[in-house]
Amino acid sequence: MYNKKNRFYFFLCLMSLTFPNAIFTEKNVDSFSYSFSFYRDNNNYLNDSGIEIKSHADLINADFSYTINGKYELIMKCIYNKQSNNEFMLSHKGPYIYLNFNYHLKERIKFPLNLSMGLNYGESLKYDYNLNNINLKIYKELNTNFYPMIPFFEYSHNNITYFYEEKEFSESFSSSTVGILFKLNIIDLNNSLLNDIIWTGITLTNVGKNMYAGINIGINHHLN
Repeated sequence: MYNKKNRFYFFLCLMSLTFPNAIFTEKNVDSFSYSFSFYRDNNNYLNDSGIEIKSHADLINADFSYTINGKYELIMKCIYNKQSNNEFMLSHKGPYIYLNFNYHLKERIKFPLNLSMGLNYGESLKYDYNLNNINLKIYKELNTNFYPMIPFFEYSHNNITYFYEEKEFSESFSSSTVGILFKLNIIDLNNSLLNDIIWTGITLTNVGKNMYAGINIGINHHLN
């Protein structure tokens, strides 16, 4: 049964039904965002009898982020891991919470790409598990005849510590993600742009020799 702290974080997860981040925020603009992401991994394994069991692992991720001047981004990330046997590098089933800080360097004439560098810390709300990582992301908005799209690549180096059967385990690993986000500007009845952006996207993440896919949807609101 969840205690009051866990119920509070779970409430934040329910509130965070959509998300983007500073990828959709221009320079010198403040914004806040919500997002919702779903990830699935085909995770076949051998049972104690040596028989292959076909399975999949699902992960639900909800984010709330606040961006200052289009550069400084704070994110609260709520995760629910639905399967203890998974390739998400989460040792237990159940809820997790993460805090992120990212710094975004927007594209310039001499360097026409956007960069972000970030730090991340997370822990399980039910078990002894924590993670910290550093990450680097490269992204670029491209105008098309359909909707503007933003391809991106992200690399992370991660360190995790957890307990299993009263033993402590530590592990380091690298992960990389590629994805495409599609951006939809909202227009009012007078055909004027509003301060809100709806977006959706797909991602593919590689952890070691394992890969899993995700779908994402979110909304970003500019404050100025």
